[in-house]
Amino acid sequence: MNPQSLLLTLFCLVGYCCAATKFVVSPEVLESSYDTLTISWSGLAEPTKYDVICIYTPAESEVTQPIGWFNLNQVHGWSNGMGQIQVPLVNPHSDYVFRLWNYNTPTLLHHHFDGIRFTNYSLVSTSSVVTFSNPDEPLQGRLALTSNQDEMRVMWVTAPSKTVPSTPMVFYGLSSDSLNLNATGVSYTYNATNMCSGPNETATNPVAYRDPGWIHDVVLSNLQPSTVYYYQFGSKDSGLSPVYYFVASPDVGPESEINVVAYGDLGYAWPFETLIEQQPSSILTAKWVEKLLSQPLSNYPFSKYSKLSSQPDAQNTPPNWMVLHIGDISYARGWAFIWEWFSNLIQPIATQAPYMVSMGNHEYDYYAQAFRPQWTDYGNDSGGECGIPYSYRFHMPDNSEFTGFANPNTQPTFLRNLFYSFDMGPAHFTVLNVETNFTIGSEQYKFVLEDWNNVDRDVTPWLIMSVHRPFYTSSDAGIETIMYQHMREVYEPLLMKYQVDMCLYGHVHVYERTCQMYNYTCIEEQGKTGFAPVHLVIGMAGNDYQSSWVSNDEDDGNGHFPQPKWSMFRTNNFGYTRFFANSTDLFFEYVGDQLGLVHDSFHLQRS
Repeated sequence: MNPQSLLLTLFCLVGYCCAATKFVVSPEVLESSYDTLTISWSGLAEPTKYDVICIYTPAESEVTQPIGWFNLNQVHGWSNGMGQIQVPLVNPHSDYVFRLWNYNTPTLLHHHFDGIRFTNYSLVSTSSVVTFSNPDEPLQGRLALTSNQDEMRVMWVTAPSKTVPSTPMVFYGLSSDSLNLNATGVSYTYNATNMCSGPNETATNPVAYRDPGWIHDVVLSNLQPSTVYYYQFGSKDSGLSPVYYFVASPDVGPESEINVVAYGDLGYAWPFETLIEQQPSSILTAKWVEKLLSQPLSNYPFSKYSKLSSQPDAQNTPPNWMVLHIGDISYARGWAFIWEWFSNLIQPIATQAPYMVSMGNHEYDYYAQAFRPQWTDYGNDSGGECGIPYSYRFHMPDNSEFTGFANPNTQPTFLRNLFYSFDMGPAHFTVLNVETNFTIGSEQYKFVLEDWNNVDRDVTPWLIMSVHRPFYTSSDAGIETIMYQHMREVYEPLLMKYQVDMCLYGHVHVYERTCQMYNYTCIEEQGKTGFAPVHLVIGMAGNDYQSSWVSNDEDDGNGHFPQPKWSMFRTNNFGYTRFFANSTDLFFEYVGDQLGLVHDSFHLQRS
């Protein structure tokens, strides 16, 4: 949505704010990101059920440009002109202010605050400015694998500044009270001019844009395989983060085992109303994943398969998890503050396990993108971000980087993480995208040929591919049907030639598992590798826009939704997936959010 098109008509009656109304925020200085702020008011003379408190960051934002609001009629005591709200606040490396608005013309038909138009409101009071004790607090920590098994990348963000900050550092070691090793790295940032301007592009509009601050990137080297490391990050300027831990990657090869969490389309939901679509289930999904990662080897879902769970220290040792987020990450779509809140959501996960991402339509698609065949449905799904925040905020292995586009005014100046691959334990992972050119002869196609030609299945028996848009789904694909057909025509012959075991997708906000399948046909001897891949749509992590299944009444969708023979299990419940793999077996589970129970599972065995 273009912020300039928001029809905000605010009538602040001069002298309306009266001393009888008390409006207080406490504390005015928060210690750390996501600490709780209390907002209290009393003495509001003529309360109405349409009164609101608006949230602004930075504090000097125009009164017509809040990032969100609270509806006071949801608060106990509102009808008596009083109430209290408690809200956790992310540290955006800036400050906040809050404004209390009273609706004062209840006879009008337009008497609903919907975030687009609120007419005839009076400004009752403006709060004190809310700040953080460390405005430069190192936040948004996340890990990522590199191309080398004995490395781990650490990234985080600090406050904007006009000068390059002091050297970013990570202190790490084998115990939390002895971080005797250190590594340094680089710092960089981006701004609105790096993104894609044009009509109706949100990302470059001053209302939606926020300075992302400095992004820091440090690689830890010479790590011992499957070893727990403790670490903290920061610099002389920003101070240091709390101490976190991760498990270093296992040796690459058939003697190792791995644990993977996978999902797509997570997003975020705020503790207040916003102008932007929210994904409430993302909060619960993230909590379940965080809980999963905290379980020790002796008592986690795959203990019965893991040879490590019988080790003497298994009760105190975490498994070596990795997370695959297969596109549509934050759903910021140009609203920069969303990246701050989303990064806070995943920080407990991403500081404990490498968080591997791939590009989806909401990271990249924009009106002026160069690759746009008639059979695609590319729109403006990124809001003009055109891959820039995705490329700067994440750093994946073997990055495909492109610079110097022909028209820097309408195209991104730098991209990475478009497609890449890496080894982890007994598996080779190939991460692709279909938002940029993926056709035969493209750079990505050449990459896939070279990558899969060089996979040694004696070393990495499992070959797993992921890409945001699905090759197969029994959901109603609509105008994307032809695009999916092109995707299959390009890559399905390669899936068969190189005997890819499993394909993971997002984009469609459901869970669906196929049989081992080629060209809509199930292959005999289910569960044996080397025949055809299992296709899994796992876009059920958060986004609540649910595509309907293909109906047997295509005219108006009122018929039944017959499940194709090749669709082995499907549901539109929210959740996440996880799998374990060693040299001979792969165990896969889909876990629902409601009770954290396994709803679907399957087992692949090396033939």
